[in-house]
Amino acid sequence: MLEGPIPKTFGQLKGLKYLSLAGNRLNDSIPPSLGQLESLMVLDLSSNTLSGEIPNKLLNFKNLTVLLLNNNKLSGLLPYGLAHIAALKSFNVSFNDLSGPLALNNYLMKCDNVQGNNLTMPCTTYSVQKSGSLATNDASSPTTTTTTTTSDSNKPRTFTAIEIASLASASAIVSVLVALIILFIYTWKRKPKRDLIFIRKEVTVFEDIGVRLTFESVVRATREFNRSNCIGSGGFGATYKVEITPGVLLAIKRLAIGRFHGAQQFHAEVRTLGRLRHPNLVTLIGYHASENKMFLIYNYLPGGNLEKFIQERSTRGVDWCTLHKIALDIARALTYLHDTCVPRVLH
Repeated sequence: MLEGPIPKTFGQLKGLKYLSLAGNRLNDSIPPSLGQLESLMVLDLSSNTLSGEIPNKLLNFKNLTVLLLNNNKLSGLLPYGLAHIAALKSFNVSFNDLSGPLALNNYLMKCDNVQGNNLTMPCTTYSVQKSGSLATNDASSPTTTTTTTTSDSNKPRTFTAIEIASLASASAIVSVLVALIILFIYTWKRKPKRDLIFIRKEVTVFEDIGVRLTFESVVRATREFNRSNCIGSGGFGATYKVEITPGVLLAIKRLAIGRFHGAQQFHAEVRTLGRLRHPNLVTLIGYHASENKMFLIYNYLPGGNLEKFIQERSTRGVDWCTLHKIALDIARALTYLHDTCVPRVLH
């Protein structure tokens, strides 16, 4: 995702042999300073938004074997001398806005490598003879012999060094991913499913309500979480109304075990919530977490929840002063959570 122009200072990296910036968002022109990289063997600037002409200084490369400039916005004449770089083995300038004649040969300058440009004549019109002179396919010139590239498709496909390296890299990456997946599955199967392990059935209490809370007393008060005591349900579990002792009502929220991953993180988050104290927030009195049961203990509010209040509002005839007070109380609670308590609780 690189953006902007190619740094001109790259031309100072005299020992650079491989420069690949393909598949980015580079723009502006190709710096002529790249022509100073005498040791450069691979230059891949394909699939960017480079514009301007191809610098003639790129013809100075003596060791260049791969030159890929395709899928850009290059314009101007294609330097004819590119066809005569001795070491060049892979070349592509397709899908640009280049113009002018082009010398083709069966070994490097093929039609597939220049398609998508504004060449002055069809690709197969130009050819290079063994002597290196440019000839045209003209029937009026009996002394001229030509070679065409129409038979290129019949030749076996050969892979360039870049393509071989890419295939090897992709194969290595796939192999590593497969190995990681196998390792993960093996580890997951061998790992005991006991991340939430608490041998003792104890209840952690944050606020004293005058009644001793134990695992047994809470479960017994819910009648083993009987559905008849359920007063609501949500994405994390169901809430039950219980009378822990005569006159002391609590709301027990039983959590779905599968919704939480990691006992340490669960403990940390619940202990943070246990420190929150505000008159407009439901008080978290305590909690329990074991292999097969997790629940939170809140003070019970007989007025129902806000969602039910909104749904039944049309039948209640609530005045605007009451609605305004509810909105302000909610805003004050959120302000406390977002700005005052430590650490902040953000929604």
